[in-house]
Amino acid sequence: MEFIRCQQPGVARALEWAAQEGWNPGQHDAATMFAADPGGFWLGQLGDRPVASLSAVQWNDDFAFIGLYIVVPEERGKGYGWQLWQHVVETHAGKCLGLDGVVAQQSNYARSGFQLAHRSLRWAGHAGQFTGKSPAAVPLHQLDLNELARLDSAVSPADRPQYLKAWLEQPHSRCWGLAEHGRAEGFALARPCLTGWKVGPLIAKTPDQARTLMYACCDGLGSDTPVFIDTPEPNAAAQQLFSEAGFTVSFEVARMYTKPVRQHRLDWLYGVTSFEMG
Repeated sequence: MEFIRCQQPGVARALEWAAQEGWNPGQHDAATMFAADPGGFWLGQLGDRPVASLSAVQWNDDFAFIGLYIVVPEERGKGYGWQLWQHVVETHAGKCLGLDGVVAQQSNYARSGFQLAHRSLRWAGHAGQFTGKSPAAVPLHQLDLNELARLDSAVSPADRPQYLKAWLEQPHSRCWGLAEHGRAEGFALARPCLTGWKVGPLIAKTPDQARTLMYACCDGLGSDTPVFIDTPEPNAAAQQLFSEAGFTVSFEVARMYTKPVRQHRLDWLYGVTSFEMG
């Protein structure tokens, strides 16, 4: 099998596979992901036929996040995914690697040196479950990108300025922020997906701030529009917020790292940006 770094069409192909697996990617994820790290996406090919995908998006020189680990159904069980996995992991030797993997695969990831940090839960509901006024929320372009990066760094295991910039620039997203005395206090982005909308990131210092940002993200959507958000399980306030709103848990993943990571504020992280990119 040949391992190739793919261009944006290859990322789009991997996301088509992800859609077939029920992962419900964003409508503009291919361009956004590729902009975050053009060298971070791989395909495994048999001749000229792609059969496996894997991404390892570099947040910075010392940290990369693994995702889009897919083998086409007709080629599973033949070792092609494992070959691609070994190649990409070895390519990033020395870096800290992170991933959000299905819980059932934890033991397999552990054999590659990944250790469990915490679980994250996917909550599913509808826009009508977050209806209310949000006069405090302002369009995100009114806030300074450096301030947003400061908040993002506070809730992340490593800095990721290029990733954040690419994510916040994706088209047709709903982006809102909160500020006090000129400093960003929180922000959220909702993006259109094949089904409904996903909110992420959502960063807030209090449950009331998180609720305000959810109001802003859902405002103007049809009340029955599906809305999804992924929350780190250690954030008990986030679990309470979405449970009380009537959202239900539909999926869970295990956040794992190959090295110890810095302390970060999971209590401020109400919505993970992406299970595929961290």
